[in-house]
Amino acid sequence: MGSLYADIYRPQGVDSRLLTILIRIPYSKAPYQDRRKSAARSGVAYMLPGQGFAVVVQDVRDQYSSEGPYHILLGDVDDGWITSQHWPNGKVGGFGCSALGIAQIMMSQRGPPALAAIVPQGASGSMRNMPYDFQPDNLPRFSRWFRYLRDNATWGSQPPNTQIPAFVRTLPIADMTERSGGYRNDCRDWTTHAAGDPW
Repeated sequence: MGSLYADIYRPQGVDSRLLTILIRIPYSKAPYQDRRKSAARSGVAYMLPGQGFAVVVQDVRDQYSSEGPYHILLGDVDDGWITSQHWPNGKVGGFGCSALGIAQIMMSQRGPPALAAIVPQGASGSMRNMPYDFQPDNLPRFSRWFRYLRDNATWGSQPPNTQIPAFVRTLPIADMTERSGGYRNDCRDWTTHAAGDPW
């Protein structure tokens, strides 16, 4: 499976076991490291240890420093290694917004014994319907999200080779990322497997 890489933030001078907050991120853990460049993210990593928590910020599989394989939002839930370390107290909580929140919801569905609480924000537990819940003018954004996670493209950039009116009126949805210049990826799997299919 390869190695997972995470940054661990703990209170200074505290030797006791701590409740641990897990943040699993597909967008790089680096912004959490520097308070000056990303106060919104690094604030979590530095503030919570000040409240007596340990914080683990982990690159999910095959993203940035961690090794693969990676499938969007699927592999994140099974990488439960924290409680084998010497510093947790046996209870783990989740924190984060959007994809980080979705990872928490999916992790909670597995019922890991150490999971005591989650704080998902701006996240949905019904990922199967996600491609169809988007309004037509948001479909290009949905496609960009898949391409960003798999291709490391620039999130704010327009998909290449795409005329938006034609793009959103053309079926099937499963081919969106390929029509926008990307290669076949998890978007096709999400949109071509029935709910409950353990592909």
